Amino acid sequence: MDERPLVKPLPAGVPTYGSGHGRVVWAADDAPVQQLFNDWVVYWIPQGEASWELKDGRTLHGVANGFAILPPLVAATLTAVRRPLVLWNCHVAFRTPTTPVSAALRDDVLGPGESAPVPLAFSAADAPGVLRAYRDLTLISLETMKAPWQLERAVLALVSELAAFARSRSHAHGRLLQAAMQEDQRLVAMLRRIDEDPAHPWRVADLARSLGVTTHRMHAMCRSSHGTSLKAYIVRARMNLAVRLLRQVDGDAQLSLKQVSERCGFSSQHFFSRQFRSVFQVSPSAYRKGESLGERSAGGTDWGEPVLRLPASDWQRDWQIRQGDFTLVDGRMVAGGNEGNCLVTTRKMWGDTAIEFDGLIPEHLPATDISV
Repeated sequence: MDERPLVKPLPAGVPTYGSGHGRVVWAADDAPVQQLFNDWVVYWIPQGEASWELKDGRTLHGVANGFAILPPLVAATLTAVRRPLVLWNCHVAFRTPTTPVSAALRDDVLGPGESAPVPLAFSAADAPGVLRAYRDLTLISLETMKAPWQLERAVLALVSELAAFARSRSHAHGRLLQAAMQEDQRLVAMLRRIDEDPAHPWRVADLARSLGVTTHRMHAMCRSSHGTSLKAYIVRARMNLAVRLLRQVDGDAQLSLKQVSERCGFSSQHFFSRQFRSVFQVSPSAYRKGESLGERSAGGTDWGEPVLRLPASDWQRDWQIRQGDFTLVDGRMVAGGNEGNCLVTTRKMWGDTAIEFDGLIPEHLPATDISV
């Protein structure tokens, strides 16, 4: 196994305060967290130990009184290795200078660039200057600081120390974090839109067209980033919404299963219930009553919303009776006999197909199989 540390060059731009900074204390029962940011995140671990697992299986290990750096658009799973875990985080962005920077000031206001990759995990003992700068940063809060430039100056000092640390070990060997590990920013923005409104009638073809790629390429990008196809990602987002809604109280009453299915973007309650059971191995009603969620086996298939419906009212056009007797009763096809009935659709369909059958077996009849 390659034991060299993961490294990544800091951008050759002007450091500036990113999307925030703060302190997080992990509770004993906190689960691992998926992380993906648009800017750089520098972590300091005053107490405990943490790990960030990257999508290729490599891991950043953050030790007590150590640091970890997560570059922008790099997906990782943060896990508390040793508790109690206390994490400080500081988000940093780099902007292109609007005016030329003199050579005398270059090292003070610009990142080191490709010449000095910084380790993505290291201890405070290796970089005491980084520790001092980070401690100064933790003393500043958005609520109590007297002027915004105080925070910008603290970030500039932190990156300056990181750059000095990177230059001091520029001769050391490390494994460069490749650009392929960083997510496509267009894909990140699109998945965020899906997460914010999973019930929207998203169409993979339209989403792919908005990014200027083919649907095949879109699925490949999503699978490379999140280990699943885009259609499966949409289904999972809807199922996560369903989990929240099933335990939600609207006024004095819980939402009905029909209301939950509609708010999750399903036009059929039966299909919603079937999809929920496929993903979590439990029905929506059973989960509402207190049963725990399971997980579908890794080899299972994620099915999206039906793209073709063959209504019973058009049975003479879309269906042929091969055996037995069928009649149309109250908008439903009803078999006249108890066995040997065969109804065949005349529609041609290609690719993976999931067929949903909505039927009723009278109580006085023994259980039977429906073959498709």
